[in-house]
Amino acid sequence: RGGAGARMARAVDLTSSLDTSTLTPEEWPHMALDADTFGLTICSLVRDSYYLSTGRGKSQNRYWRLATTLYLLILCMVIQIFLLSCVKNFVSAKAVHDVRLAYDEFQNTMYGGNVWVLADTAKLERRGVGGYHGGVFNARK
Repeated sequence: RGGAGARMARAVDLTSSLDTSTLTPEEWPHMALDADTFGLTICSLVRDSYYLSTGRGKSQNRYWRLATTLYLLILCMVIQIFLLSCVKNFVSAKAVHDVRLAYDEFQNTMYGGNVWVLADTAKLERRGVGGYHGGVFNARK
């Protein structure tokens, strides 16, 4: 609990009391990572790159694990971008269109038809002549 900042603070507290100059990587205190794709990628990159640099284990397995982990991370990010674009196109676009229709009707009603076209399309882009203080605005409607 507490997020990444709290975990980092706990890790700093753990390492501040240690003489880190004599520690080997296996003796460093562990910091909890989130149980998600990003935590997996960080763990795999750090662990496998360390073991590759020291020559421990089969390097072919480590390279495959790194490649697979990076592939999963990229796939996860592509799916997230795709879902965000779908939300934009199928959810937000309709809401924006509905708000524009309502505001266009509001402008036309409150200014009694004394509106000017803001864009090339006359639909959804009408604004009242003179603005709120222009003399045409009817606050009683």
